[in-house]
Amino acid sequence: MTTTWRRFCTAAALVIGAGLVAPTAGAYPGPAGARPDDGAEYQRINEQVGPALVTVKFVLKVEGGGQMSDFMGGNNDSENEVTGVMIDAKGLVLCSNSQIGGYYGMMGSMMGGGGVTVTPTDVKVLIGDDTEGLKAKVLARDTELDLAWIQIDKPGDKDLAFVDLTRSSTATLGQRLLSLGHMGKFFDRAPVVSEGKVCGIAHKPRHLYVPSSDLSADLGLPVFTADGLVVGLVVLQIPDAESSEGGMGAMMGGGFRGGGALILPAEEVVKATKRARETAKAAEGEKKSDDGAKPAPAGEKPKP
Repeated sequence: MTTTWRRFCTAAALVIGAGLVAPTAGAYPGPAGARPDDGAEYQRINEQVGPALVTVKFVLKVEGGGQMSDFMGGNNDSENEVTGVMIDAKGLVLCSNSQIGGYYGMMGSMMGGGGVTVTPTDVKVLIGDDTEGLKAKVLARDTELDLAWIQIDKPGDKDLAFVDLTRSSTATLGQRLLSLGHMGKFFDRAPVVSEGKVCGIAHKPRHLYVPSSDLSADLGLPVFTADGLVVGLVVLQIPDAESSEGGMGAMMGGGFRGGGALILPAEEVVKATKRARETAKAAEGEKKSDDGAKPAPAGEKPKP
């Protein structure tokens, strides 16, 4: 046996023998990329976030004309539902504005919609196994950030399960991300955990995290770190035809150049929520002022 052959056999024996050694601490003899704590992490996000996910049912009222109206089948109302997340104990729900009509409005503008308006009406929020829903209203909408706030009219005295957006974390490139969403009504809205990574960070037109394509997170829902801190909310960010490199074709062609579903940092969502509350409060004050008592005719005292 030559020296070269002997060395080869010795090396092969070492490699084979290494494969028979019991796993060391931290090793996991499972599928490639799997981790021993995946099950615990998935279970934790399902238990902690699941109760705060709700179903928002609404009717989209389409008014106006043009190509977008024709695309939607004319001025016909349509029933829809999306998944939202409760963000406080008194019934404030956050969801994607594009999913409650904002997308159609945006596309209508691009397609020469001629002032078509798409408005969510008859809004109801379904919590847990509820099939009837609680009456609610759209409190505020932010088209640029793709956020919509929906307030339940009568949430009751009991505090509702919610996701605290202030328990957040700044994400870094390559960091693992977890998200929880719901399947459709046909599948009884079964909860599903999705996993991915931060594969990019944009700073214009605002601070945004770019998720990897394997993170199948729904628009309007939060994304978390592996230890349960909120990273941000998934929102639709698409430049207009003029701002898009390569024009409309490039914008609609997909890929990272065209934007798409990106993650708005939790800190920005908290700020936007504060603005939404203030705007809604101011609008409510103006409405009460307009609906106030009219001046009494001469000789009469104003009614209390």
